[in-house]
Order: sequence, then structure tokens, then C-alpha cells
Amino acid sequence: MWRWLLTRTRYRLQSTGVADVPAEGPALLIANHVAADDAVLLTASVGRRVWTASDAAQTPDAAIASAEQALARGEVVCLFADGSNSLTTSPVPFADALARLTSSSRGPVPIVPVYLDRPWPRHTRRRDAPRAATTDNAGSAMETDAAASAAPPPAAASESRTRRPPPAPPLSDRPGPLDRGRERVFVAVGRPFAAPPSAGVARAAIAELSARTMGRRRTASDRLHLEFVRAARTYWSSLAAADSTGASLTYGRLLIASFALGRLLARRTPGERNVGVMLPATVASALTNIALFFAGRTPVNLNFTLGADVTQAAVDLARVRTIVTSRQFLEKAGLAATPAMVFLEDVRPAITSADKVLALLSARLAPRWWLRARHSGPNAPDGSSPLATIIFSSGSTGQPKGVQLSHAAILGNLDSLTQIFPIGPSDRFLGILPLFHSFGFTGTFWLPLLRGTTVVYHPNPTDAKTIGELSETYGVTMLISTPTFCGSYLRRCTPAEFARLRHAIVGAEKLREPLASAFREKFGVHLLEGYGCTEMAPVVAVNRVNVGDREPYPHLRPGSVGLPIPGVAARVVDRETRRPLPIGEEGLLEVTGANMMRGYLDAPEATAAAIHDGWYVTGDVARLDDDGFIFITDRISRFSKIGGEMVPHVRVEDAINAILGEAAAVVTAVPDAVRGERLVAFYARPDIPADRLWDELSASSGLPRLWIPKRENLVAVDALPTLATGKTDLRRVKEMALARVSPREKQPTPE
Repeated sequence: MWRWLLTRTRYRLQSTGVADVPAEGPALLIANHVAADDAVLLTASVGRRVWTASDAAQTPDAAIASAEQALARGEVVCLFADGSNSLTTSPVPFADALARLTSSSRGPVPIVPVYLDRPWPRHTRRRDAPRAATTDNAGSAMETDAAASAAPPPAAASESRTRRPPPAPPLSDRPGPLDRGRERVFVAVGRPFAAPPSAGVARAAIAELSARTMGRRRTASDRLHLEFVRAARTYWSSLAAADSTGASLTYGRLLIASFALGRLLARRTPGERNVGVMLPATVASALTNIALFFAGRTPVNLNFTLGADVTQAAVDLARVRTIVTSRQFLEKAGLAATPAMVFLEDVRPAITSADKVLALLSARLAPRWWLRARHSGPNAPDGSSPLATIIFSSGSTGQPKGVQLSHAAILGNLDSLTQIFPIGPSDRFLGILPLFHSFGFTGTFWLPLLRGTTVVYHPNPTDAKTIGELSETYGVTMLISTPTFCGSYLRRCTPAEFARLRHAIVGAEKLREPLASAFREKFGVHLLEGYGCTEMAPVVAVNRVNVGDREPYPHLRPGSVGLPIPGVAARVVDRETRRPLPIGEEGLLEVTGANMMRGYLDAPEATAAAIHDGWYVTGDVARLDDDGFIFITDRISRFSKIGGEMVPHVRVEDAINAILGEAAAVVTAVPDAVRGERLVAFYARPDIPADRLWDELSASSGLPRLWIPKRENLVAVDALPTLATGKTDLRRVKEMALARVSPREKQPTPE
């Protein structure tokens, strides 16, 4: 009776698939472990008492023996797949317990996967020292500009003596009028395993359940900008965004400015659906994007670093007729103005008094139902969540494609991130990724603004001096970057500048152990390598450390890109047959989840090739270990066929970098009249002669002779070309290699 009362008063419990748990007789449930009351929720869901080895006083052997006895009595036993990794420290090693329970059963026992989906439990959140609200009311909200210059950091923002309001509920747990205070929990039960599973297979099944379940948190009516209204009203006087130009806006001012600018942009873009944004990572960029949502437009942040031709191709594909930008930014970036551009410098005089009054009333007083009715816009034609943005892939290997991301996809990714990284008002994000980058749009734009935190922008991620100063001034706690950029911060920033840093997440390229160790030693923070795809909005997997201070924590595995985040499942399949491969085998990585893209813009064939049976084909070669960690070993597109043999570029790069002692090499291929292709390696260590590098590569790398570039194809350069996102510009590398090839050699080799 008490379980029934608890689950109906404390929780909003929804269950699916419970019929797959036998109504009587023994059964073994395999579930993820979130909090100490998981067993209560399982019991309430399946309608039978669920036995768990949750008594920390038991030894592992005693706990497993007790579970065996419970199964023998015909009870339902739950084994948590998180095992000793659980925050509640279940004492049972999962793999050992699973093998023992499945092998010692006296008869066939149904083994059923279960996934519990809920916000991160409150009692496990890291409790940082309380921090006063930061405000800066200097200047009108519409006076922000989009300058990309590395201006000196602003003076320390004034600290308000008023306390912050209590943290808002998690993004996915906003109770309705009849559910106030009740935590929303989903329990999804899968089909029983046909045969006793291995630990890796069991975890994979739970991950697939999570991918199907996390999507239920969101409905087609959820909108990013309406979530921002809730956050802005909760943290009205707190600093929302600042940048290195000195611009800063509180949550209240940012919301008012977004409504006012949105009204103006709606008048300037009648009948338009997609509006371009060409701005660096600044307060003005964030403001413009939010304003476009309130204007009923879809923001398309344009990658101005790829050149005029590629940018124009993106504009044409997205049918963009208007681009919002800044004259000051265009001048500094050396970009030409076009008739399609609307300049922020011209915006303020055009905003009327009526615009300002209506913006204030909408921001402060308008009821949520009215804002939802006025600013939600229609759902997609099929009734699903509408398009939130179009992000064009970086173009590092070819022509960019327009990735269509819905509101639900981005919100789903944010839900997952907030479940594994407790983020609150005391956090400060460093926003150095441009908003045309998917992680910039999701991770350093929407994530901080929907969680009541402060984000500090700087448009030049290579400017370590200014970034260090901004970090110290604002007390940055969250850094999202790339290994290349972090290497620069390691050399030029001081420990005092990163003294408040709690999490440093890196991606886009392989994290080398020397950099990881040096960064941890200097700043006392792990570089947490992750993995994402623009098509997945974008986070797929990430290493992570414990919420508290325990070390080492099993959710961090050097050399991997981490565990799939909640709501995302990963599998490895055969490249030809697409048949799922056993755990540990290397093959093509596919992922799925509620955060998957809608498809590529006006490219049905490319979409069909990228999404196979509900799984996104990443194009990366990987393997999964028994614990679910993903190890990326290469990329399908980065192979060369030399003398009939497929040669992986990344393996050759790893061998060269091992000799160089840092990630300073990139490999590409050019045509070869004899062998079809030949490798060319560029490396950014001019102090090491090519002859010496070739000798060491031949003597100690262990690479087949066919894989080793010729001496003349080991080329020292001052620096490797990179994109604005920090990735190596593979297209530019290819051009550099082809420039070394004679015109006759560039001709296709006859079959």
C-alpha cells in the first residue's frame, strides 16, 4: 500500500511493456540504476515485488547468493547493469553476477531488460558554494554589437546582494497544474532475451530502450524559445550572456530585447521561412537567434569561414532571402556586404516605442498560454515537432549538407546532457564555438540559457590570452572545446584563470594522452573526450567524472569517446551487410535516439543513405567494449586503396603523432599512376626533418611498408589548416597535397 501511495503522490509514473514480465514465477530484470528508490518504482510498475541487492553491507558473493535464493523461490530479481558504477554504490559487479545467475538457474528464467528514465536525482547533485547573482545593467539591451575583435575582458561584473531564486525544475520535469511537485518517471520494459545475454548485449538492450523512451519526455508542442521564457522569468535579474566586447544582458533584458527585435525582423522578412545569421559567437548572435524564433522564422547560422561560394550555396539551398549581420563584423572579417543583409547597427532606430512597450509586456506579464498560442507556430505537416534550425555540415571532407534539426531533437539532447552533467545557476559557460557549429548551437547557446546559467562568449577560440582572462573574470566552470584549442590554453593560460573550472568537454578530433595528462596536472580537471554528429543535434557519447570527488570514476575511459548519453543507443554493424556485430568487433558505427535529425535539406537520396532502418550511419569505424564505451578507430571516407589494399589514414596519423609526441600530423591521398593512390602526410613540427621522421616511422611504427608515405611525401608545415570549429580542414589539406602533384598525375587512373 505504501508503495502505491508513494508512486502516486511523489511521482508521475508511466510504464510500457510490463506485460513482458511474467505474472508469476521467477524473472530476472536487468535495469539501469539511477537512485535508491529504483526498486520501489520497478515494483510499482510490474505489479510484483522486485528483489534487489541494495544492501551495501553485503559482500558481492553474499548478494549474488541471496539473488539465487530469491529466484529459486520464484521471485522477481533486478540486477542493475550499472553495477558498482551506480551512484548508490550497489556492491554487485554486473558482469560476474549476470554470468553466475544465468548459469546457476535450475530452470529457464526469463531475462528482461528495463530502462528507468527520470531526471538526475536531486540528492546526487554537486553542491557548489552559493554564488550571488551577477548583473550588469549598463546600456540599453539593443546596444549590443557583433564585433569579433579580441577586446580586453570587461571589468568584473557587479555582484548583486539579492539571492538568486531557487533553481528551476529540470527541463524535462515541468509539472502541470495538477502535478505540481511530482517527479515524472518512465519505466520501459523490453522483450525478454531469447538466450542468456552477455554483459555487453544486456547494456546495449537497455540503451536501445533509452533511445525509444527519452523521446516521450517531449511533445510536438515544446519549443526552445518558450523554454527560454520560463528560464528568463525565473532568473530575471541574473546575468544571462556577456562577451569580450563588453556587451552583457541579464535574462530579463535579453528576453525583452528578443521580443522587440523579433517584431522588427518579422516586419523586415514578410513571407520568409528561413533567415540567415552571419555573426560570430557574441551576445548579439544569441540575441538575434532568439529573436528570430519569436519572429516565427527559422535561424540558419551561416559558416562564413568556408568561403563565399560555399556560403552562397548554403543560402541558395535554404532559400534564404535575408541575412542578419553587422557592418563592424563584416569589416573585421573581410567579408563583402550584399543587398540581402540587414545590419544590427541599423536596427535600434527602427524599433518603435510600441515595439518596446509590447516587448516589455510580453516578457514580464503575458501568460504562458498566450505566448504559446502566439509564438509556437504550426507543427510539421506530419504533426511532429517543427524545424528549429538548419545547420550546414562543416565541409571538412566535401560539400556541406543542410542538417534539419527539430525543436524536439535539440531539447532531447539537452535533456540527456542535464541528466549526466548537473548544471545550475552557479555555473558559467565559456562560449567559444560559433553558432553555425551544432555543439555551439546546442551546448553553448541553448544549454546555458535554459538552465539559468551565464554564458561568456568570445569569437576567437585560438585567443588563449583573452579566454584565460575571461575565464578568471567570470569564474568559468564549463568549457566545451577541442583538443587543439585546449593545447593552446595549456601553454598560455594560468591555473588561476581556470581555478573554477569543473568540466572540460572536448571533441571534433582525437584526444591524445600527453595533452590529457598535462591539462589534468596543470588545471586539476579531466579533459572529457566526447563524440557527436551534427545529425544527432549533436552529442552521442561522452566520458564523464563523478558528480562528487571520487577518483577514479568508471565512467571515464581514456582512449574512448565515452558512453552513449541517456536516450542514445549505439551499435557496430558489418560495413557491407549492415548486420550487427558482436561486442568487441570493429565495424561501422550506427546510432539512434530522439535527437536524430529530420533529414538533409532537399536531399532525399542522401537522407536515405544516412538513415538506415531508424539508425544514423555515422561513417566512422568503431568498436564497443563490454561496458558500452565507444572507441573510434577510423572513418570510412578516410581510407585509400593502394595497390589493392585499404589503408586507414588515422592509423598512419597515430603512428606519426606517436613519434612527434603530439597531434601534429594529418594524412591525405593523391592519385598515383602505378598504385592508384599514394599517401601524403603534413606535420606541424618543422624542427623534425622528414628523413628522420621517415627513418623512425619505418623502424618502430609497426606499420606495413605499404602504409608508410615516401620520404618526399612527408611534408613539414608551420601549422595545419583548421576550420573555425577547430577540426582539421581536410579539404584544404587535400588541395595542399594536390598542389604537389603534376597535372598528368591528377588524371584518373584507367580501370
